[in-house]
Amino acid sequence: MKYSIFKPTKYVVAAWLISVMLLPDVRAQRTNLSHKNPEIPVMINQAGYLPDAPKYCVLEGAEAREFELLNAETGETVYKGMLEPHKEKDFGYFLTGAFTSVKQPGTYYIRSGELRSFPFRISEYVYDEPMQLALSYFSKQRCGNSTTGFLAPCHVDDGIRLDNKQHQDVSGGWHDASDVRKWVDATIFGMTGILRMAEALGRDRYGDRVTEELKWGNRYFLNM
Repeated sequence: MKYSIFKPTKYVVAAWLISVMLLPDVRAQRTNLSHKNPEIPVMINQAGYLPDAPKYCVLEGAEAREFELLNAETGETVYKGMLEPHKEKDFGYFLTGAFTSVKQPGTYYIRSGELRSFPFRISEYVYDEPMQLALSYFSKQRCGNSTTGFLAPCHVDDGIRLDNKQHQDVSGGWHDASDVRKWVDATIFGMTGILRMAEALGRDRYGDRVTEELKWGNRYFLNM
């Protein structure tokens, strides 16, 4: 195994960003839309929205149209607004609508004529599931004498110095992109990402798991 402090990589950071920003809420998608074959091109934040956060929906198009926000459980319309056209330099015209004033926790979906969005949640805890999945990703990528890594225990004795050919313990940290490489810079990116995410969402809810992963990453950093 080769180790380097120079090769730049963003795999680890991308993993938690994608988890938080793009992950669909599986439970919400199972909600019945009371529509046999709904078209679902209306885009929303698939992870959901915090009650006090800005809330927008997006639809491709150039002509303004009405939209409504419905409670996915009751079918009740709780908000009506307009999708207004905006020219995006690289992507053409898109319609955007805001429903920031809706703060009541629940599961909702957007409807505009025959068009729909996937259901989504408004909740103080809306990022809990993506956060847990992100932590699970790191746990699965562990390298070394781990009980949670996908291939663990692994690479516990193959760190060899180039200068004297002696064994060097460089276990710990995480595989990069599910292969056999790992990098000091990516370890720092990953640790920073985990910590900042936990602090933003309330570290007390994830403290033990966050601390455990940070220690695993720091083990490799200190060994190197």
